[in-house]
Amino acid sequence: MSQTSPRSGSSTLGKGKVFALAGYQPLTAEVVAFHSSKARTRIAHAPARTSKSYAAAHEAYYHCFPSFEKLPSGKWAFEREPTGDRRIWLVGPDYKTIKEWDYLWWHLVVQKRRTPLGRFYRITTKANSAQQGNLKIVMEFPPDKNGDTPRVIVEGKSATNAESLQGEQVYMAVLSEAAELDEKILGRYLGTRSKYVLAPTTPKLSADWLRKLIEDGEAHPELSIESFRFTPYANPEYDWDLYWIEHAKAESRCAGKILTTPRGHDCFADLAACAASSDPWFAEQFQGQWTGADERLLPFGAQHVLDTVPDWCRSARVFVACDYGYSDASVGLFFAIGERDHLVILSEVYERQTTATEFVGKIREKAKAIGARPDYYVGDPKQPQIARLMRDRGLPVWDVDKRAMADRAAGYHALIDAMSLDPVTRTAKLRVVSEKAGEPFGCPQTIREMKNLRRKIGGSALEFSTGAVIGSDHAVDCCRYALQTRPQLKSIEPDTEMRRYLASLRRRAAHAAPPPLGRLVGGAPRQIAEGFHHGV
Repeated sequence: MSQTSPRSGSSTLGKGKVFALAGYQPLTAEVVAFHSSKARTRIAHAPARTSKSYAAAHEAYYHCFPSFEKLPSGKWAFEREPTGDRRIWLVGPDYKTIKEWDYLWWHLVVQKRRTPLGRFYRITTKANSAQQGNLKIVMEFPPDKNGDTPRVIVEGKSATNAESLQGEQVYMAVLSEAAELDEKILGRYLGTRSKYVLAPTTPKLSADWLRKLIEDGEAHPELSIESFRFTPYANPEYDWDLYWIEHAKAESRCAGKILTTPRGHDCFADLAACAASSDPWFAEQFQGQWTGADERLLPFGAQHVLDTVPDWCRSARVFVACDYGYSDASVGLFFAIGERDHLVILSEVYERQTTATEFVGKIREKAKAIGARPDYYVGDPKQPQIARLMRDRGLPVWDVDKRAMADRAAGYHALIDAMSLDPVTRTAKLRVVSEKAGEPFGCPQTIREMKNLRRKIGGSALEFSTGAVIGSDHAVDCCRYALQTRPQLKSIEPDTEMRRYLASLRRRAAHAAPPPLGRLVGGAPRQIAEGFHHGV
């Protein structure tokens, strides 16, 4: 029933034995590896209904039983934590969504009398009221050799009030529905207070910070971060009929026809060979890949990224669009216009805490670095000082209706249209050069924004309002302003639109009926007023 611990004279309950007594059996190698890992942070990422929360709850259940040792009297006594009580926190977006709590309540409270593990502890406090925000189990174990009573305190916590997570030292934190939690929950509140962290999650755009943790763990083993990709095989009750129905839909969307019969191949043996995995929504929801399709605001993908600068861009017509902010990022993007009015974003200026003068200077430096002479510059419609500074420096500024340029919905629709595939060339109409092209080209921050910008669930009814969008959108705003100029391959003089508008006003005034005499002097041109003065 026990296995020897590295510490002399002490033992721990065997994990396999605890699982067996709880009636829990890991079914796949990935789940076994998750439980066997000694990493401080363990991230289980997989599609829905693949036992992530179930496995995390049983890992927490095992840790509800602290180390124990045999006393001279021959009795077994549990050891206390160096910090006193052992605290296990289950942290969710709110109290009602902590699935791991339900599993632990079942094992620790409901099944206490039905399992041999129940004789090791007594419950002094228990509360299971999600409505009142009171989820708590206090377990007491037999006194240790010093006569102290070890306790394990299991609590459900809500991330809605993040400040409530401060102050306590936590033995283990389980981030329930980790994709729904803000990065600061771990980074600011639990990162320095938890000995162990479990983060079960379905890949989502809102969980991109977890994906970065996974990449950091793979690149730096010393960080003690390990990740585990669960598959539907981990759940013996998984609905495979539903899976294959959605699989057929995904194939029809990607290939135009259904290629695979139900259970015709093992998708998870080689996801790259599965035609259905080309559909971003299916790949995320049913295969656990990090596509962000369900939340992504823009249809941005690998087809929009160029790792080299196309040859035609070297001699193409170029223009610059800007979005300025001092506290926020100030962004300037360099666009090259190609055949069929395709656009390639060649390079970016992406700076914070920079004055308007410095920002315009950096744009001019970047233009020189990439060897471009922009035909025109598009200022920020909400920051007129940028256009004014550019004019002062002799730069040609495209002057259009500021209200039309700032129209978010129209700009976003134009941007989404630009990201569609051209039926003739079969390439996206708008593409971005990555940093792999080498300095001074590349737009890493722009690519990051377009990938990570997402919708706010339950937010504003206006589809593209600031209240409906989550994430940095400075470079995206640049693109909106750029597309509002309707860039074309054929060169157009920057101020043509404004000049045409003024000319139309002059023509309209010339054909208008003369105003009444009583109103001439106050608003008439000088020469007419002088004529009346001299009695003409």
